[in-house]
Amino acid sequence: MPLQIKTVSNTEVQALIDLWLQCFPEDDPAYPREFLQLIDLSSAAIVGFVDEKPVTMLFLAPATARLGERTYRVRYLYAGCT
Repeated sequence: MPLQIKTVSNTEVQALIDLWLQCFPEDDPAYPREFLQLIDLSSAAIVGFVDEKPVTMLFLAPATARLGERTYRVRYLYAGCT
């Protein structure tokens, strides 16, 4: 089955936590759950699925960047894993 890239919903949170802990085993197991509760999955998560199972993911967390007097809305690449 080919890799399918798509956004995710709250029903897939546990599968994302499982993948996170596989990729970042040094993280406290509570951390990914807390992070996923804070971020809008529909607009900030990109997940690759094979056979309906997440196998790769990254998050584009909203942030701001300041250059001189100007402030820009940006996205911060976070927790990319395969």
